[in-house]
Amino acid sequence: MKKIVCLLLSLGMFLIPTHATASDEMTMVTGSQTGTYYQIGLDIRKLLYPELKLTILASPGAFVNLLAMGYQNIPLGIIQFDVLDSLLIGSDDVTLRGLAQSIRVIFPLYNEEIHLLVSSEIKQLSDLNGKSVAIGNEGSGTSLTVPLLLKALDIKPSKQSKMGGGDAINELRAGNIDAMFFVVGAPASLFQTQIKADDKFHLLPITADLGDTFSAATIPAGTYAWQKTAVKTVAIKAFLVTKAFQLSSPECPKIGFLARSMYKQLDELKKTGHSKWKNVDFDYDTLLKHRALSICALQELKRAKLEETSQ
Repeated sequence: MKKIVCLLLSLGMFLIPTHATASDEMTMVTGSQTGTYYQIGLDIRKLLYPELKLTILASPGAFVNLLAMGYQNIPLGIIQFDVLDSLLIGSDDVTLRGLAQSIRVIFPLYNEEIHLLVSSEIKQLSDLNGKSVAIGNEGSGTSLTVPLLLKALDIKPSKQSKMGGGDAINELRAGNIDAMFFVVGAPASLFQTQIKADDKFHLLPITADLGDTFSAATIPAGTYAWQKTAVKTVAIKAFLVTKAFQLSSPECPKIGFLARSMYKQLDELKKTGHSKWKNVDFDYDTLLKHRALSICALQELKRAKLEETSQ
């Protein structure tokens, strides 16, 4: 418990307002302002306004989002689902396992591609053995995913630094690290704005079959101006999540409205929102089979589906 509280304080999460919100307001914790989570949150806010007013909070990433939902009473967040699985299966911390068990799915979103940015000297995955790599900022989903990925790939860097974003790019540019990982839905604005062809960086392919946790993906050629060819990689699924609210909770109607609005207006999100919305599939029947679906979302989704079949 003490370690978790120290992490929250060190990341500044105590600055998140904890006051009660009005009946038409909710808060969602997302990711860095240069990442896809944050932009997805802004798209949802625009879709729901003015019926439901969303406050969109930036954060270091998925793990901090989980802590914020548990300790700062924030009802909505975006999380890589492997983060929950890793805590449910691999954590010895009873508190963290309890937080993971309390999370419920509103909608599966999109696959997040694993970007492995390396210096020109790194030609293949095995070249990372004995090298220094950045595995994402403390509290990010990247920092939890990458150690699992390295273990699955049997790659043993000499040093794994919890560093990400512009700091990791600068360290790579200075030659102080050999590679950086970034788990984010492509295109990542960070890689669009802070990397130039003159840096001579490249994305290293990840082509191994890693089972059910990771799925095969491709970052198309030209996703970034300095990236001329398509790069095969692996990806993990991002989810819009909430807490295990009961139907009697005052938050439940808001979550139901959010779920219904997104289900009914996915085409609008694909048309006007971040390009990653084009990869979102709200398949109703598959969604109902999800092992941790929010009952608040489920109630409204059933109503929306019934309306469709009766038309």
